[in-house]
Amino acid sequence: RSTAVFGAEESPKVTAKVLRECFRPLLSSFTARLMSSANSNSATFSLEVISTTYKATLAFLSLAHDQVLGAGLEMIVDIFSVVASPFIPIIQDLVKQEVEHSYADFVRLENATKKTEEIFATNSSIQKTVDHLSLLCADIFPLAKGSLVRFEVFNCGCKAAATIANIDSRIGNHIAELSFAISTLSVSMTNEVNRAADKFDEQDVQGALELLQMAGMFVNDLQSFGVYTQERLRSLLAGLDASITLEREGAPDSLSTGEVGVLIARKTFREDSEVHSADLSSMCSVGSNQFHEENFPVSYQAGQKLASACRMFVFDLCYAVPRKWLASMSTLPEWTEKDDGNTDIMSSYSILPQSYITHVGEHILALVQALEPFASVESSLTLSKKAMQNMKFVAIEPWRDLASLIGLVQGEDDDVIDFLMEGKSLPDFVTISDFEEDEDEEDMDESHRFCNEWLGVISSAVTGRILERMLKIQALSEKGRDHLVTDINYIENVFSALGVSGHPHPLLSHFSTILTLNVDDLNDVLSKRSDLGYRGKMDGALVSAEIRIAKMRNVLL
Repeated sequence: RSTAVFGAEESPKVTAKVLRECFRPLLSSFTARLMSSANSNSATFSLEVISTTYKATLAFLSLAHDQVLGAGLEMIVDIFSVVASPFIPIIQDLVKQEVEHSYADFVRLENATKKTEEIFATNSSIQKTVDHLSLLCADIFPLAKGSLVRFEVFNCGCKAAATIANIDSRIGNHIAELSFAISTLSVSMTNEVNRAADKFDEQDVQGALELLQMAGMFVNDLQSFGVYTQERLRSLLAGLDASITLEREGAPDSLSTGEVGVLIARKTFREDSEVHSADLSSMCSVGSNQFHEENFPVSYQAGQKLASACRMFVFDLCYAVPRKWLASMSTLPEWTEKDDGNTDIMSSYSILPQSYITHVGEHILALVQALEPFASVESSLTLSKKAMQNMKFVAIEPWRDLASLIGLVQGEDDDVIDFLMEGKSLPDFVTISDFEEDEDEEDMDESHRFCNEWLGVISSAVTGRILERMLKIQALSEKGRDHLVTDINYIENVFSALGVSGHPHPLLSHFSTILTLNVDDLNDVLSKRSDLGYRGKMDGALVSAEIRIAKMRNVLL
């Protein structure tokens, strides 16, 4: 009828003005009600509900476009912006709205995370703690995806960097809370070493390894979410570029719901649309199936810390028994036990390994059976391997303690400490023993390699602590020396039985030999090292250790 009254040329403009006037009386009260609801955290009018209402509004405007087609794109966009004006404050400040919308969810997650230590302390098994943490870890991505979906609806690609940074921050902060909770559990096990060792159960190793699997799952989920985000950003970039082209070419015959949303978002921010386009383009500049770490730097770093915390938790659990039994090694009364006067060489063979070292050896051998069930499940193995980078550093503490005893300085001599810990090239420095080359592990299956990797770091920590405790022994009688050599030989046999690369460590055999040398032979070893010119700090450190052993034996050099 408007065409008959106003003519075909004027009719769309008149219809557009009528549309604007129809909505004008409603806008003020609807805006106030909408913003009040958005700030109330009400489930009835949550940001999710407002998002649904806004989508319905865009769908209505898409249909209305057919009636105002001839009014010109500029006038159409102005009227659409008026009709959608109650939603503009949310579009302009979406990040703030998202923070307020998700506040209750993140408080719930934070409170649940704080209960972790209580759950751990009140349950004999760690499985409930692991299940609790795994659920909390998985809860974050549905919240993040919901935030991304609402960004698509409201902002249509504009101000992408701020939204992605907010999502990144919320994921990263939550995972940091989980990492802290897990690290707190590790500290508890370290501080209450006797309790942790006495409670040790092989089934707990399975549970602890599930935490490692959880960390690997987070890495997977973050990568998947990152790829999904890039796909959505590409779609938004295409829509934004299409809208810029559409504006240059004039009003189209029809506008989809998404196209209406882009026009309103661009009008809202009143900035050069090409700035938003360039912003989006820089955030999805890699292949569609690749994770763009730069989009989620906080989450990525939090994931690395989560993996580190989970590795330490597994290590602290598996190392609890050795930690307990090696703690008092240097002060055992057997080291100063008086000789019984029996000089028969056979008497030295009758000395048995002491209980502290047999507890350690039996525990390490038992770990094989504790690790194998988990390693036999391919899916668990695949995820866990994603969280097993830089494994050797979980065992670094005993070696740093050893290094400080023999003149090496943490921070200044880290390369030498790593070299000492690795042990593979030590035969070049230890000139009195022959060492076998490590067996080739290339043909080893993943399950076997996984077990060996964990057995390797536990064995490394045990070795470092034994060497450090040995050098802290104040005095050794002849009988005490025989005890110590027997204990070292025992643990070397345990490591040999494991068949793990790098074990037994060359220093075990070397120190054992130093313990048995007479003063002339010991002086000969030191002079040979001097003749080689003390090849840097490694030779100096070894000489320091050898002299300490000589002094505890009361051998004058």
